[in-house]
Amino acid sequence: MNILWFGLGGLIVLSIWGLKSYLSKNKLKISWLSWLGTIIGLFLSFFSIAWLVTSIIEGESQAAGLGFLIFGGLAFIILALTRKKIIKNNHLKQQSAEKN
Repeated sequence: MNILWFGLGGLIVLSIWGLKSYLSKNKLKISWLSWLGTIIGLFLSFFSIAWLVTSIIEGESQAAGLGFLIFGGLAFIILALTRKKIIKNNHLKQQSAEKN
């Protein structure tokens, strides 16, 4: 169980580091709503991984699959909508900057 928490901590650090480096490399700006969607989506992703592993360890494969489907699917939807909003906002800002 300690390996799970260590691995999740590593995933959290790598995802935050990767997100920050991607944003700085591409010079993207994110609104507070996009940050909120990203944080909730990542939290649900990590929660679904933790649910999957702990349910498998306890021998509950049906609960593992259903929990991963529900929480992982919800995380996927939230992250996809957040990504779409970020791309749309930055595309609109680029178009307005090109016009000026």
